[in-house]
Amino acid sequence: MSSILEELIAKNNERVRESGRAEGLIIGERKNLLENIRTLMERLNWSAETAMDNLGISPEKQKRLVPLIEKEINRHELREKLVAEFMAKGHSEIWAKAYAKAYDEKLNDLCSPAYSDLYAEGYADSYVKSYKARIVAETLAVMKTMKLSAKETLDALEVPSEIQKELMPIITEKFFGGNNMRIIHTENAPAAVGPYSQAIKVNGLLYTSGQIAIDPAVGKIVAKDIEGQAEQCCKNLAAVLEAAGYDFSEVFKTTCFLADIADFKAFNAVYEKYFISKPARSCVAVKDLPAGALCEIELIAAK
Repeated sequence: MSSILEELIAKNNERVRESGRAEGLIIGERKNLLENIRTLMERLNWSAETAMDNLGISPEKQKRLVPLIEKEINRHELREKLVAEFMAKGHSEIWAKAYAKAYDEKLNDLCSPAYSDLYAEGYADSYVKSYKARIVAETLAVMKTMKLSAKETLDALEVPSEIQKELMPIITEKFFGGNNMRIIHTENAPAAVGPYSQAIKVNGLLYTSGQIAIDPAVGKIVAKDIEGQAEQCCKNLAAVLEAAGYDFSEVFKTTCFLADIADFKAFNAVYEKYFISKPARSCVAVKDLPAGALCEIELIAAK
């Protein structure tokens, strides 16, 4: 038995175990079976009959699979053409594969050589929009029913990070559009690590979550002293403000938390360099802060 065939059998058996069905070669999904037959034909230069014989498919079932195998080969060739076409239009490879997969699935029951030129007529571009719309619709549905954040939902749906970045503004706008609320998210500030957002914009007001001194480039606190941590807090808030279209001059209220009130003077020396509008402020000492931080700042800004 060839190593390629062994690899396919092992992969199928793993899928079978994961699905809870009895171990066996064929997992019951026609698409996977056809893909395996096509792979054997391509990589070992086998005929369809030889591939099916080696996969242990009965003669009766082989007769039913023959026309489907031709369709599967055409489907694969079409997808490869679509990937090349999308990349030629400037899309990244990961986007191109996602587009091609969605477009291909749309034509799954129609796939034939006659359809291989459809992408040249602009149909593929229109389906790209439908594909993005489907991701947005599924994400919104999950967010509403499962009470998950957009990021948690996109991760659960296994949407690639590149696609997430493009669709996140659309999803948040649609999710909060009815009550004039919008989630603010930027890669230049630490990502939310729980059921909250970096900031929420509503009716011209911006409410940020508290920012501690996590350096977004490394995902952890780097600075050891209060001055360095206060500086990083302010840089993180600056990134959130910029993402929302605000700046420090529009901040009118802050709340500051210190792990040690003795750090107040040093903290204040950094704070006043950023908060030039001298907003109203509450500053308190607390027992502990997340990740052992020395300070945390949250703010409210208005246009």
